[in-house]
Amino acid sequence: STRSGELPRGAEKQVDSMIRRELSARAFPGATFLCGTADQTLYTRNYGDLDYTRTVPVTDSTLYDVASCTKVLSTTFVLMRLYERTHRD
Repeated sequence: STRSGELPRGAEKQVDSMIRRELSARAFPGATFLCGTADQTLYTRNYGDLDYTRTVPVTDSTLYDVASCTKVLSTTFVLMRLYERTHRD
């Protein structure tokens, strides 16, 4: 995993715990979590394997097809916009 910048205090443990819980529940065999800005990566970590045979681990070079990412990315964008609208100063 690569790290520069910082996540809010405790966020790494929360993300790690959530992803590990879902891996244990077999919601998915593996994942990559990346958080950052346009300028820098704040945090990235790989979890699990490409499939349930557990023979090929997820790495920094793992490529995900767009269909796999579309649901997550579009939902994340919508949630970010809603958060922004409700938390304006």
